[in-house]
Amino acid sequence: AQKIASDLWVAAREGRLSEARLEVKALVDADPEGRQRARLADGLRNVADAAYAKGQPEEARSLYAVIAALDPADTGAARRAAAVVATAKDE
Repeated sequence: AQKIASDLWVAAREGRLSEARLEVKALVDADPEGRQRARLADGLRNVADAAYAKGQPEEARSLYAVIAALDPADTGAARRAAAVVATAKDE
């Protein structure tokens, strides 16, 4: 599970969203208790928040989307992914 989580982290940080989503699916199977997913979501949340604060809404959006896939109960991440897109279109 740790190797998958590492690959997912790199894919998400580099903006390879499709690859990150595939890794999320693999991690769900490899990490049934969700420990790796929780730690990964926490780390990515910090990165996404920082990207948004730096005025990088597209990077933040893709990270929030991965966070939402890692933790479907995190409705805030899903909402932020959608809100960032809406805000970017308004500008």
